[in-house]
Amino acid sequence: MGRHGDPLAFRPGITKMAIEEKNAVERLSAVVELHRRPTVREAAFGDYDQIAAVQMRNGLSPRPRWKWMALWQGNPVYEQDRNGWPIGWVLESEPGRIVGCIANIPGAYLWKGRLIRVATQCDWAVDSEYRSFSLLLMQRITSQPNVDLLLTTTVGAAAEPSHAAFQWSRVPVGRWDTAAFWITGHGGFLRSALAKKRVPLAGLAIYPISVALSCRDGLLRFGARKAFRLRIEKRAEFDESFDVFWEELQRRKPDVLLAVRSAAALRWHYRGLGQDAWIVTASGGGRLTAYAIFARGDNPEIGLTRLRLIDFQALENMEDAVEGILAWVFQRCRLDGIHMLEDVGCVLEGLGIPQAKAPYHRDLASWAYYYRAKRGDLSDALKDSSVWNPTSFDGDASL
Repeated sequence: MGRHGDPLAFRPGITKMAIEEKNAVERLSAVVELHRRPTVREAAFGDYDQIAAVQMRNGLSPRPRWKWMALWQGNPVYEQDRNGWPIGWVLESEPGRIVGCIANIPGAYLWKGRLIRVATQCDWAVDSEYRSFSLLLMQRITSQPNVDLLLTTTVGAAAEPSHAAFQWSRVPVGRWDTAAFWITGHGGFLRSALAKKRVPLAGLAIYPISVALSCRDGLLRFGARKAFRLRIEKRAEFDESFDVFWEELQRRKPDVLLAVRSAAALRWHYRGLGQDAWIVTASGGGRLTAYAIFARGDNPEIGLTRLRLIDFQALENMEDAVEGILAWVFQRCRLDGIHMLEDVGCVLEGLGIPQAKAPYHRDLASWAYYYRAKRGDLSDALKDSSVWNPTSFDGDASL
């Protein structure tokens, strides 16, 4: 062995050759790494086809082109700052070849009478061979200027460590790794549950079990006493009464962080749901006093029909409104053959109303709702759970 433990040190010629070869390999490796390292640039609307392809390759279901573009076009916040707001960023392995993407959706909140500029991060996907560079996209989202608050409400288990690394925090209200639910069609629900578990001869067991569960839940009796204290109805659109409601909600909750819920903001948010969105309102004294938004979230693979709560807001008569709206929705679900009503994050349970507590719960793969404040005063304030009013209207959960 030579002085440095190199077995080639006894043969100077070979040592020189080995060193040259080693240097050449290192130079070649550096060149290969340089060419392999993707670059980051702002996304453009013309990137849709490649972005959708990246999402599909990585197990996401891309939105149709029109719905993807409508995340920004028609968005009241984006329309005010079209040129100053990046719609997201992409990774390119070479010019024109996209291997990763992340979307950046603008939103507006109010807190203490001040406008809070919000960026929602969603649709983060990177091809497996470039996964080690995925944090380049997260860095762009997190470091963007002129934003007060960052949100995302669809974080998967694989993405949680990355959000923690960039100092995103879990929202301190709700149970965003849990979904509460009611069974509104016991036979259909059991059929889909048994289909998911691939239980043979499942039909033989459905009827007696569904009867037992139906008796246990007693849904027909839910809300019978209070359902008619308020006028409960399903509406076809967000009219001017929602603007009046929003103005009053701001006045009553000045210290709560509230997503803007003007009629225009609501129309944009639910633009693509059509008949899949249920606008259910409670009125008293000739005015709108509460509303809940629901949307279909079926699982056709197992034959499950499902309705999900997106948002609930009330000015007064909270208990009556919750019970009346739920009673109306349960009855309509049974008439329409919907098997279950789901509340992701257990929002209604957080209201402290006994009638709003669901009998069933299921665990989700991860905590879905994360945030990162970029202003010091907001960062301190959001540690207080009373400042929050989180629902699936926030972020990207219902877009």
